[in-house]
Amino acid sequence: FIKLLRLLRALCLFSCFLWWNEAKMERISSSKALLLLLCYVAMVACTCDLTGVNLSGAEFGSGDIPGAIFHNYVWDGPKDAQYFVNKGMNYYRVPFLWERLQTVAGGALEEKELKFMFTLVNFLTEQNNMYVMLDPHNYGRGFGGKIGQSATSITLYSDFWYKLALEFKNNTKVIFGLMNEPNGQDVHIWRNAAQRAIYAIRFAGASNLITVPGVDWTGAHSWMEQNAAVMNVIDDPADNYIYEVHQYLDIDSSGTHNTCVSADVGWKALVNFTAWARKLGKKAILGEFGGGPDPLCGAALTNMLGYMDNNTDVWMGWTYWSGGPWWGDWYFSNLTPNSTGQDRPQMKYVQPHISPSTPKPTPH
Repeated sequence: FIKLLRLLRALCLFSCFLWWNEAKMERISSSKALLLLLCYVAMVACTCDLTGVNLSGAEFGSGDIPGAIFHNYVWDGPKDAQYFVNKGMNYYRVPFLWERLQTVAGGALEEKELKFMFTLVNFLTEQNNMYVMLDPHNYGRGFGGKIGQSATSITLYSDFWYKLALEFKNNTKVIFGLMNEPNGQDVHIWRNAAQRAIYAIRFAGASNLITVPGVDWTGAHSWMEQNAAVMNVIDDPADNYIYEVHQYLDIDSSGTHNTCVSADVGWKALVNFTAWARKLGKKAILGEFGGGPDPLCGAALTNMLGYMDNNTDVWMGWTYWSGGPWWGDWYFSNLTPNSTGQDRPQMKYVQPHISPSTPKPTPH
């Protein structure tokens, strides 16, 4: 059915192009108007619900804590997001460092940092009806240690999420991403930490959607070996969580190389995880992916996004890595326009898969 809708979308888009001028001049026939309506329906049905980009910057300068704003790190603002809003993206992942938002473990959240965060969140959610994921970009760590395996206890981690949830519990367009890419950790300890964070968020009175990552950098390609047997047991009193995985297209799935393995490397890496999530009756988000500007990486991006479009019973959406004001021409996976305002090559592969609407995400 989804494949049939995708064919319908392609035919309708061609008709839309031919008849657009007629429509603007109000000379379009009723049959053509009906086909244009079908075109829109097909577009909505054939893409993931949430499609967007990481707005990176507040996680920069991890060696300088807390660091100086605009020197060691930067918060993206409305002007940085506007380009992506204009492209129709409806979902934004916002990385930041836990130790900047809460400079003392167990202490109060920093008002200065919260102000920057609220400025971006309110612009996207209230002024533009978009969704935002808040992402502590700490790789399963905080204050110099692994969560639950050092002085950085699970209690301190859940305290952080309790306090952050209090700030955003009244904005249901804010999604809580529990952690970026936990790694080097025991999966059972990480599962317990994620579980306690979920309980803390719900105890704060927040019903917001939560995304749950696994260990081993939450890679889709390694999920079955590293996470499947443990991360399937999650309890959420609000029953409003999904899984978050990442998948890059280079030789080691790290996203550190500008070359892609093949045109099929991305979608094939998602297959086993997709089947696992479908069996659980759960949905997922692809929190990070990206590739170089060459045609091979473009084909890999197209095929992976197309795979997710064909499996929307599992895939709620995605955020490309990355955008943000401090990524320059040197960074091969940069989606922010260049210095002359031109689109990056990757945008032409991503844009056909952007959702034309902003539906309310549901976890099942």
